[in-house]
Amino acid sequence: MARNNLKEIRLLASTITIKNESEYRILGSKFIAHLFPVKKQSDFELILKDLREKYYNASHHCSAYRIGFEEITEHSSDDGEPSGTAGLPILHALQSSDLVDVGCIVVRYFGGTKLGKAGLIDAYNKSAHLVIDSSKLCSIKKVHYFELTYPYDQQSTIEKFKHRMDFKIEKAEYTEHVFELLAVAIEEVESFESFLLANDHLDIKFEKLDKGYILMN
Repeated sequence: MARNNLKEIRLLASTITIKNESEYRILGSKFIAHLFPVKKQSDFELILKDLREKYYNASHHCSAYRIGFEEITEHSSDDGEPSGTAGLPILHALQSSDLVDVGCIVVRYFGGTKLGKAGLIDAYNKSAHLVIDSSKLCSIKKVHYFELTYPYDQQSTIEKFKHRMDFKIEKAEYTEHVFELLAVAIEEVESFESFLLANDHLDIKFEKLDKGYILMN
């Protein structure tokens, strides 16, 4: 399991696992918004390159991304549109939806009628919101990982307690003992650890690992 050792800053945000696109038209201009999961700037640049090639005759390829969960890296580009009228409105849409590890590229085909700065800001922001609203979002939950080992005759004791907890079983092995890797919600960690310490006499062994985050569908 990858170890993170990250500061606890956030408890919950959202992301996507499947790319999506939508289209918005106004005064002859067409805005095609692409929303996609991305974890590295280099991957974002590759996707941008592909979309520039696919929509080679478009007027603009404006974009924004938010990468990271604990410490978010943000970037936006107007790609030739008046400063602040395209990239930032896209970025603001991502921010308002609390999305992370995502990129959004809005491809514009100019329709012959100028929209003005206010019109451009509205069009790019609306395009980003449309693709976000039509996407399946996954919540990101901050967790602490625990390795748990216990004898089979204590399984009912463990199960009764786990029913009251917010956790996810990441891995389970059934050999001489039951082994589980659990992702426990940050707000439940103190109660979970207290239970384990109180039941140490039942041969319930545990190791507290590092923090991380999981996707909640």
